[in-house]
Amino acid sequence: MFSLAEPPLFTRLKSCDRILIAGAGGGFDVYAGLPLALALWDAGKQVHLANLSFVGVDRLPKRDMLRPGVAAVVPDTGGESGYFPERSLSRWLEQQGLPATVFAFQMTGVRPLAAAYRTLVTLLDLDAIVLVDGGTDILMRGDEAGLGTPGEDMTSLAAVDAVEVGTKLVASLGFGIDAYHGVCHAHVLENLAALDRDGGYLGAVSIPRDSREGRLYVEAVAQANAETPSRPSIVHGSVAAAVSGEFGNVPLGKRTADSELFVNPLMAMYFAVELEALARRNLYLDRLGGTYTMWDVVREIEAFRDEVDPIRPRQAYPH
Repeated sequence: MFSLAEPPLFTRLKSCDRILIAGAGGGFDVYAGLPLALALWDAGKQVHLANLSFVGVDRLPKRDMLRPGVAAVVPDTGGESGYFPERSLSRWLEQQGLPATVFAFQMTGVRPLAAAYRTLVTLLDLDAIVLVDGGTDILMRGDEAGLGTPGEDMTSLAAVDAVEVGTKLVASLGFGIDAYHGVCHAHVLENLAALDRDGGYLGAVSIPRDSREGRLYVEAVAQANAETPSRPSIVHGSVAAAVSGEFGNVPLGKRTADSELFVNPLMAMYFAVELEALARRNLYLDRLGGTYTMWDVVREIEAFRDEVDPIRPRQAYPH
């Protein structure tokens, strides 16, 4: 049973002791899990962070490799100098005196990624995995007018769905950001309502500006963007602005200079769901289980989209 006095996301994790929070979509997605990790560390949980990486994981130093496809990134891990979100986060965590290892998954298809997750389940004796998405495209089921950038998110969703662990959840942070990738957010809300009817929706919870989690998240994003000046995170720049109380067309730098943004409080909210319920509602996830590469995943999604009829028409908010 859930209660208004405690967000259901935290109720579901209350009995879990060893939790992996993993970025589903690669890039800076792992930062979407940082406020949640901070809250769970404060609650006495053993929390680990991971990310589907855009860095060539299998080219990292051998000392950091746990097995092919997964590495343990620490502050002095070698590799790409100008873009390495996992290492940027590791360095920030070390500065805060927090556990500084960030696990990085090679970008692959579902079968090898599931094997990499199983490695961490065994190594860390996990009893929970929380996939986090910077944006909302992980909540798309496949027949919407726009899917955003589904390849990485759906690979992660299918991989974790195939892994045996007691508790599996998904938390989406950054409502509205994926409009710039074609996502219709009326469809996001429709999907959440359907998940609620199925018993799979765990509600929403805001990151308070005047909280330790909010303050440290904003600091971590600022440091990450400073370490990655040519490719700062638009998603987390937007979320951090929302957490800070900004609104509207907030300037975030050269990458968004030609875009009109709509930063707002909804971007600073987690929308949480049961992973298995989300996977069951997806219309093509079963096609991805045998994939080995990300290209395999993309081809399967494209083939599915060629068959979808009808596509749910785009909707505008009525008010």
